[in-house]
Amino acid sequence: MKRKAAFFDWDGTLSCDGVEVVPENREAIHTLHEMGHAVLLCTGRSTAYIPPAALDMGFDGVVAGAGAYVRLGDRLLYRRYLPPTRVPVLLALIAKEGQTCVLEGEEHIFLINEGKQDKRFPKEWIRLPSAEDYRPYQQQIISKLTLYGATSQATEALLAPLFTIIRHSTYTEVLPRGCGKAMGMRYMLQALEIAPEDSWAFGDSFNDLDMLSFAGVGVALAEAPDPVKAAADLVTAPAGEAGVAQAIYQLLRDAR
Repeated sequence: MKRKAAFFDWDGTLSCDGVEVVPENREAIHTLHEMGHAVLLCTGRSTAYIPPAALDMGFDGVVAGAGAYVRLGDRLLYRRYLPPTRVPVLLALIAKEGQTCVLEGEEHIFLINEGKQDKRFPKEWIRLPSAEDYRPYQQQIISKLTLYGATSQATEALLAPLFTIIRHSTYTEVLPRGCGKAMGMRYMLQALEIAPEDSWAFGDSFNDLDMLSFAGVGVALAEAPDPVKAAADLVTAPAGEAGVAQAIYQLLRDAR
């Protein structure tokens, strides 16, 4: 069996709650490692937002910020971020419209207009009452931003020419232009000297679409939206039922 590179989304895929991993998934990852395959985290979260449980999994590398940051071991392969001069312009428009905005950085997460949402945000995030309060942090490296609620035509007109936009039902991810999980996979596979057809990808969200399509085998979780499942080669059980582990063992059996 050829060496495989397995890419795993975190939220809703490896972890059903974004915090912990069920034992079955952890054991399946360990099995892949013991067999000599490359095991890689491929998450929409920026590096500052990756939880301890994910860091403890022993991944060989990380694609973070939905492709804005790619690291194999201690070797940084690729890095893109929102232009610092653009961030205040974006925030000024967003603040005017009253949207909740999350700036996901490599070192910190910034939350602006928290009161506009019922969602509970992590207490360790830096809370800023207004866009003006971000000024002391303007030199921070921001991998992506996330907007909660519907975006206006004015915001869309500002974002579309300059950024990659991924729309979800209740929020929108804004990435550096051209970034995506599939691009992160390309850099990682090149460094690993593994062909795309020998890669597996596991995901459940709209930011996983390009990853599932690009991989040799794309695996979607049962709770994924229909377009995401349609892009996959295999649909597995829900995250809470260790769908990742079930799919890993099925793929290993099929590869014999």
